[in-house]
Amino acid sequence: TSQVDLPAASASHWIFDSLSPGETKAVVDFVKLKMPAVETDMVGPFRKVDFLSGTSAVELIEPPKDVAQRFLNGDGPAPPRFARVTLVRGSADPPDVMEYKVGPILGC
Repeated sequence: TSQVDLPAASASHWIFDSLSPGETKAVVDFVKLKMPAVETDMVGPFRKVDFLSGTSAVELIEPPKDVAQRFLNGDGPAPPRFARVTLVRGSADPPDVMEYKVGPILGC
């Protein structure tokens, strides 16, 4: 048998990591500041309120491929991190779902 040495994972791959708890909280706090009527707790099916849509309500938007490649190759700065926020607008008539891009996320 022969040993295969795999290269260590690059420390720069953090740009693709899920949002940290601190980043997620910062995004939720920002949404609640801009849209005070948004509920973040579980909402019953017949309440006509706006709410974040569960565990996938706040997710990372991966950076554009060309920007990420430049950073990973050492030819550019770290790309800013943005979140996709999914909001159920139960107060709309008819109710609908909206997605918002929030960021860049700084200082988390």
